[in-house]
Amino acid sequence: MLGIIGAMDEEIDAIKKEMQEIEEINIKNVIFYKGKIEGKEIVLVLCGIGKVNAAIHTTLLINNFDIRKIVVTGVAGGIDPELEIGDFVISKDLIQHDVDATAFGSKLGEIPRMKTSTFLANQEMIKISKEILDEEFPNKNNKVGRILSGDQFIASSEKLEMLVKIFKGDCVEMEGAAVAQVCYILGTDFVVLRLISDKANSEAKIDFSNFIREAVSDFTIYIKKLIKRI
Repeated sequence: MLGIIGAMDEEIDAIKKEMQEIEEINIKNVIFYKGKIEGKEIVLVLCGIGKVNAAIHTTLLINNFDIRKIVVTGVAGGIDPELEIGDFVISKDLIQHDVDATAFGSKLGEIPRMKTSTFLANQEMIKISKEILDEEFPNKNNKVGRILSGDQFIASSEKLEMLVKIFKGDCVEMEGAAVAQVCYILGTDFVVLRLISDKANSEAKIDFSNFIREAVSDFTIYIKKLIKRI
């Protein structure tokens, strides 16, 4: 069974409209939507914004359903200068850029007492995702790259330069690496797909508010194709 996670209502509403035999399941005051798309069972959940919300909802999703794979959809700020608004980034790996235990000798982004702080997405899901995006959106830059996550909406050129210098990320958002860490611990395959909504600079807020309404159809196309192939 595939689990689908989105951070905002706009991201999951279009996917929910494609579902059949929908059953709403309330677990710990979280609503999960169980149903079918393309004849295959899925569970869809709105996780809310931020790493804590993402981790809680991912844990509940894996522990309460027969979830074998998870896909996270949503938008992100572009870091790679070659990425334009509307391009896709598929997670090669994910790092939490706001983890700071440097006072204890750790590197920025390094989670103390864990074997890794860089969480790798599933290779098969990456490959299938890239094939789908190249087929459906051949005019976009569909990049497999590094996604950075933190409890910050990045709208600063100075912060952007730091993220490029230290982490060499391709885009930045607020949930993906938390989902990835839970999947790593619980042994669940995952991939994160982000659509670039802004350039994570001083114009980010303006770009984001205008963009989010136009993003949902692309996610729906991707999800329907992905479900057929995995």
